[in-house]
Amino acid sequence: MSHSNTASAPIFIVGASRSGTTMFRLMLNAHPSIAIPDELSYFSLLGTLPTPWNAPLGTDQYVDLVDRFLDQNEPVLTGVDRTALRRAILMHPAHTIRTPYAVALDHWAAAQGKPIWGEKTPYNFFFVPELHDMFPEARFIHLVRDPRAAVHSMNGFKRCVPNTVINATNWRAFMQQGATVLEATVPAHQRITIRFEDLTSNPDFVLQHLCAFLDVPFHSSMLSFHENSHQYMHPVFETLGGAQTVTRPVNTATKARWTEEMAPADIATVEHICGPWLPIFSYERQTAPLSWTERLRRLPDMAYCVLKRWQHRRARVHLMHYNVPWARQQAPEA
Repeated sequence: MSHSNTASAPIFIVGASRSGTTMFRLMLNAHPSIAIPDELSYFSLLGTLPTPWNAPLGTDQYVDLVDRFLDQNEPVLTGVDRTALRRAILMHPAHTIRTPYAVALDHWAAAQGKPIWGEKTPYNFFFVPELHDMFPEARFIHLVRDPRAAVHSMNGFKRCVPNTVINATNWRAFMQQGATVLEATVPAHQRITIRFEDLTSNPDFVLQHLCAFLDVPFHSSMLSFHENSHQYMHPVFETLGGAQTVTRPVNTATKARWTEEMAPADIATVEHICGPWLPIFSYERQTAPLSWTERLRRLPDMAYCVLKRWQHRRARVHLMHYNVPWARQQAPEA
């Protein structure tokens, strides 16, 4: 792909976990010109990034990366001849970390008969500088969701810790280390922020606005994404209980579940941890400041988060996805 070809520039969907990015990806993938597979989780596969990213890898190191990448994503890159893809990646003249990622997505889009590829992995939010450097013409879409709704969703999701403090801290990390860097790194005309609540309350209008940003015509097929969503999801996604909302049309009348299901103390805790970001995205507080009694009750969880942040202070990102001994919230039954 040419770096100067804005008409087919890549699209990166970024956002915190449980922000509706899967549904949003499927909407874009339903466009006749845009192909966005399920999460490739490429940067988590890389481990430590080479410095600079375009430094050539040794032959053995490159082959190992390619094989691990293809092994991990075989269920995702459906319709692509793995042997031909592997050959194309290995024969590419640039043996850098960009090549397996770009060539695989080029091939997947071609298999779908579409000229534009995109990618959606929440973890990519922490690697915006590298993505922008690798793909200078790329467009970035930040899908943001009310942190109270996102944390409520995390608390009930099998891959997340059922703990409000930890999940709110993770959401804040996405904003501090992702959204802030996105704004500082990517030119304004190449990035857009969309609120999940606006997308679900008025999908037709928001998607038309988005298509104008992407310089592609709007297609009503984007609203019918649910009709073949199973075809474009990793099989494990359904076992995690996340397929219900993406296999049916958007319900524009759905009320935010957190307003009815979250305890007031949990809402106040999220607002305490994520508070500075609420007005930035036009969300309003619903509760009074967290009481000192409740702060003391949550102190072990908050101290745990501080400790883990300090222990991993040299890492690009550290998200907490494991239980703590004193967690007061119970994991939902499978």
